[in-house]
Amino acid sequence: MDSNSRDRTTQIDLLGIPKRGSPPASPIPSSLSSPTAVSSRHVTPNKKRLEGPTAQSSTATKHQKTTTAVENTTLTGSDHKDLAIVRAAEQGISVLDSQTIRYESPWKSLRSDYELNLGGFVIIASDRGNERDSFIVKRFSGPDMAGKLRMLQRIRHVNFLSVLQRFSFEDSYYAVFDHVSISLAHIVTSPPYLRICELAAILFQILEAVSYLEKQKLEHGSLNCSNILLSPQGVIKITYQETCRDITSSQPRLADVKAIGYIAMELMQKYHKEDGAIGLEDFSRYPSDSDAVDFLAATTSATSAGELLRHRLLRNDVQKEQLKWLVGIATTARIGFRYDEGKWES
Repeated sequence: MDSNSRDRTTQIDLLGIPKRGSPPASPIPSSLSSPTAVSSRHVTPNKKRLEGPTAQSSTATKHQKTTTAVENTTLTGSDHKDLAIVRAAEQGISVLDSQTIRYESPWKSLRSDYELNLGGFVIIASDRGNERDSFIVKRFSGPDMAGKLRMLQRIRHVNFLSVLQRFSFEDSYYAVFDHVSISLAHIVTSPPYLRICELAAILFQILEAVSYLEKQKLEHGSLNCSNILLSPQGVIKITYQETCRDITSSQPRLADVKAIGYIAMELMQKYHKEDGAIGLEDFSRYPSDSDAVDFLAATTSATSAGELLRHRLLRNDVQKEQLKWLVGIATTARIGFRYDEGKWES
């Protein structure tokens, strides 16, 4: 192309630039990562099987000039993406972050399969180009959607559900996440009671994530067994990080620490006490002098996740691989199972 052409554009792939301190990115199928033209046909996610988009006829558009103070350059109306970046900047999303957003319907490359309740219903979708790949899709709309998108961009930790791609379409944002379908709520309702080493492996990973938030001066504020997922590899993945809020140094950071106490109690005895207090009613599986019970008591007075990470329950060798079998039985327990509680070991 002629270097003096007024329609010449330069594309920079910012998705390929790793961020310092970020975990390795999950592989993204080509249909989610390759640049595509913007589709003007909206396909709703409510259909059982979604049709592929029809071919669009391309027509030449007249040049319109829009000036943005963010880049201090002139953008042409023939490039819809540039105009969408302007709108994203007006909503408070940085220009650099907006470069990773695809300005088209997510249902062009994804097909909605069903909805799953993970502390709130989310869409489980599959890649149209490779139906073996499934993803969690969340839709954000309303006045706070830009803030939620910024929070998703801000939080990068191995124990939070990874964001693979973001879309902007018809006044809504869509975020595509790794597909993890088993939550701690499933673990609680499955037959086995956790051994102490398994309890420690779960709590250690949750505390690592909360400690990360504390260092970022953030608080999740709504942790529970339903929005904490467990991957087939035994890795804890916390969801709804878009609801995290900033906290000042003068504010107490007790909401997440207290939530960990309730989570530990539910994992240990599979229910909450009716009076709302943190503690066990049955010590047959976890003796009153055990490290697990002492940890549970510590959650009522601890002031930070860092303090709980130093508890002796978590000092032993914590291995997430010990949790892999729990995912399997949580998946199949409602189909049929045999489980001998007499083989339970502390």
